[in-house]
Amino acid sequence: MFGRATAALTEFLFPRRCSGCQTTGAILCAACAAQLPAVPQPQCLVCGLPLAPGMPCRHCADFPLSRDALRAPYVYTANLKSALLRFKYVGARIAAQDLAPLLGAYVAATNWQVAGVIGVPLHPRRQRERGFNQADALAAEVGRLLGLPRLGALERVKDTPPQARQPDLQARWSNVAAAFRASHGTPVSGRRILVVDDVCTTGATLSACGTALRAAGAGAVYGATLARAL
Repeated sequence: MFGRATAALTEFLFPRRCSGCQTTGAILCAACAAQLPAVPQPQCLVCGLPLAPGMPCRHCADFPLSRDALRAPYVYTANLKSALLRFKYVGARIAAQDLAPLLGAYVAATNWQVAGVIGVPLHPRRQRERGFNQADALAAEVGRLLGLPRLGALERVKDTPPQARQPDLQARWSNVAAAFRASHGTPVSGRRILVVDDVCTTGATLSACGTALRAAGAGAVYGATLARAL
């Protein structure tokens, strides 16, 4: 009850406004969402980055991923970046209802056949500071739309500096190495798991999540984000 009342008050005081056309009612309206650029094809079957036809994936050669596949429907461009930053830092939980259908429809079109969904966890200190975890809110709503249970199967055990502050790709991968572990009491052995985040830049965070889940016996780990930085 408190959560619904707080959301209603927040919506009244700070109505959702489209990051593209500034109309009220959604953090990204249907018309502006329809104009978002898709990640180009063809893509690497593992990391999801665009490939020149017939060429190997240089990113996977330099940074092998500990998961079965990573995909994102949209390129991280201005309108989507603005919507996700507001979702992330302003604390607009209700915005997950606007954004999750875009990711849910994309995941539904895959053949991953996952058994549950996890949002990339924040360290407890950072979650206390921010008040909520936007990846978890997005994962919960995607799970609701797809009929998947949200699993509390992962925790962040290293309070790492933000990835955006890291100077290069190698530093980003090193920053999140061993940052996650599987939670006790949540069975993942043999299960196909979907890990959700809002945006992917290098894939390092989602790969670190995959490492922890695979160490706990997950049968397959898939990563899905709404946006991909190219």
